[in-house]
Amino acid sequence: MIIIDEFDRIQDEGVRTLMAETIKLFADRNTEATIVLVGVADDVSGLMEAHRSISRNLAEIQVDPLSEDQLAEIITDGLKRSTMTWDEYVPNEIAKLCHGYPSYAHWIGRNAARAALYDRRDNVEREDVKSAIVDMIGNSLQSLRSEYERAVASPQPGNLFREVLLACALAPRDQLGRFAAADVRGPLRMITGREDYDITHFQSHLTKFIDSARGPVLNRLGQRRSYRYRFVDPRMIPYVTLNGATEGLIDLSDASVGQPGNKR
Repeated sequence: MIIIDEFDRIQDEGVRTLMAETIKLFADRNTEATIVLVGVADDVSGLMEAHRSISRNLAEIQVDPLSEDQLAEIITDGLKRSTMTWDEYVPNEIAKLCHGYPSYAHWIGRNAARAALYDRRDNVEREDVKSAIVDMIGNSLQSLRSEYERAVASPQPGNLFREVLLACALAPRDQLGRFAAADVRGPLRMITGREDYDITHFQSHLTKFIDSARGPVLNRLGQRRSYRYRFVDPRMIPYVTLNGATEGLIDLSDASVGQPGNKR
């Protein structure tokens, strides 16, 4: 078995072509080996979009985000193995911030435990979770930080790119991670304190977020007047919300609002 992780991050089309040819060669020669491509996409055609002729040689395995209970279990299991204790609400609080991604649970849980130990305690508290998030945003996830800074960069003072992208991350989403422009309005009003903000105030920002000059950080789906949007890399959602909390744009308790089923 050959496992290639983060296949979606490959930008060189030549590499993707060579991989498609390799998969086809393995299938044609009935090679006793399995190639596993791991990446973020709606389906397998999203990973091999320009090489759909090999779709008959591929089998798709959809991996759904973990539930909050599963994420909380990751935290409690890790702390038990370290013989540390924790305040009762800590595992669930961390789980709510991760938007289904176990990597965030590992990062936050590990750094929260370290923060407690640095303070000469063996019990993890809420302040340790906050310290862990600040450390994670500042010192980890460099690829996401680069993508984030590219998406919100602007020389104009008072621009709303950070606030609008944060509102997108907090917007209620369907099970496919999609949201409409109208879903962004409520979170943006909450973030800015401006009840007069309407779609016309941020529609241009959404349009720019789907442009390659800013990543793109969002995809736009559907037809005019019924557009829906989705983050290109869903791992950006918890990053944006946690970063918003560290920058004081929102309270930490608001960082899980946009998860499917959550409304504000």
